[in-house]
Formats: sequence, structure tokens, C-alpha cells
Amino acid sequence: MKYFNLIIADLGRVIKSKPIYILLSVNFALSAFNVFLMTVILRVEIAGIEMDIGGEFFRLVVLSTFSVQNLGLFIGLAVSIFCGGDFSFNTIRNKIISGNSRIKIYMSALAVALIIALFFFIVNFVISLISAVIVSQGFYMTRGLIGTVALFIPLYLAITATIIFVTMSLKSRVVAIGINLGSIIFLSTVLMLLAMSPISNYVIMSAPHGIVDLVAMEAMMMVGSTAINGRFVSIALLVSIIYFVAFTIAGAIKFKYTGIK
Repeated sequence: MKYFNLIIADLGRVIKSKPIYILLSVNFALSAFNVFLMTVILRVEIAGIEMDIGGEFFRLVVLSTFSVQNLGLFIGLAVSIFCGGDFSFNTIRNKIISGNSRIKIYMSALAVALIIALFFFIVNFVISLISAVIVSQGFYMTRGLIGTVALFIPLYLAITATIIFVTMSLKSRVVAIGINLGSIIFLSTVLMLLAMSPISNYVIMSAPHGIVDLVAMEAMMMVGSTAINGRFVSIALLVSIIYFVAFTIAGAIKFKYTGIK
């Protein structure tokens, strides 16, 4: 029962946290800007001929990439601020003094981090959906598109597990923000730079960060087809599970033996 009380208490603090709402607002504004930008790019005039590449393609791009592709940065920032704040404000020490085991404290932090990630994902997906309907002046969704968007969920759960591992290991909100955001940007950049190498697929798909970009690229290429390769999905799910389980176990064990001042 203490474990669930711990989660409820942490969620209560999340609801009262101003930075979360600030990040959501910034995320909303960025999503709206991306929709506007893509509208301008897709509706251009070449040699006096207007090219409107809206319809199915536009909805696929909006729903699958605009809001969710770079969501890792917002999740990393939100989780680092909230969970890292436990160390900055000595909340973590109070939890230990209250009789909560280290494992329960870590798992509670992970549960809250996953809820934050899922909340950001849902909000972003709704923003994308509304934007697509407004801009494309209609609603269109295929089973393949739903599967494409849904594939982001296990990937971000895995990424969140790595984020909470880093945050709980560093025991500093400021350092956690820097490392988490820096690593997400670095990994995504490096993995995509390797796209031209012979082993690109193996390298990029070795981390959920790289697969997120691949899913987005795949979605943008699905003008005539809306089904992602089954082998691709299997590898993405397997990598997500491996990362999630590995970083959860490693993080819980590490935090159990970490000294708290």
C-alpha cells in the first residue's frame, strides 16, 4: 500500500508542478508552428502551378512525426526536472526516512516518469490529430497509421527508462537535464549520420532513439502504402523491451546501494 501512496503523492506533486505546464505550452506552440511550416512547404507554386500535396500524405506526416518524433526532448526535460528535484530539495531523503525501501522509491519514480511520458504522448497526438483535421479539412486514418503511431509508445517507454536511470544515478537536477538532453540529441544525430553506412540499419536500430527517427522517416515515405514492415516492428519492440528491462533492473540495483546525503 505504501508503494501506491508514494506514486499518488508524487503524481500530486506533478500536477502542482509549474514547469510541467510550461513545457506542455512550449510543446503545443512548437507543434502548431510545425503544422504551419509544413503547410507552407507542401503548398508551393512551381512555374506558376500550385502543388497541393495534402490529403493522405499530409495527415500521415502530421500524425506520425510533427509532435511525437522529438518528444524525447520534452520527456527528458520534464522527468529530469521533476525526479531530479527530489534530490535538489531533499525529498528523496524524506522518503527514505519515512520507511520506504530504495526499490519502491525507484520504481515509484519510474512509474511517475512513465505516466509523464504517456501524458505528453497523448497530448501531442491529440494536437497532431486536431491539426491534421483543420489543415487537411477532413479526417482520415488507416490501420497502418494507427500502428505507426502506436509503435512510438514502447520506444518512448524504453527511452524514459534510460532517462530515469540517468536522473536517479546523477542525483542532480541540473546535471540530469544536461546529460539527458545532450545524450538524446547526440544519439539521434550520430545514429542518423550513420544512415549512409553499410551497417546503418543495424547501428540505428540498436537504440530506441534511432528507431524513433526511422519510424518517422518510414511514415513520411508511406504515401502509397500505410503498413510498416513486420520485421521492423518486431525488432523495434524487442529493442524497446531489452532497454526497458535492462535499465529498470540496473537502475533499481544501483539506487539501492547509492548513498544519499
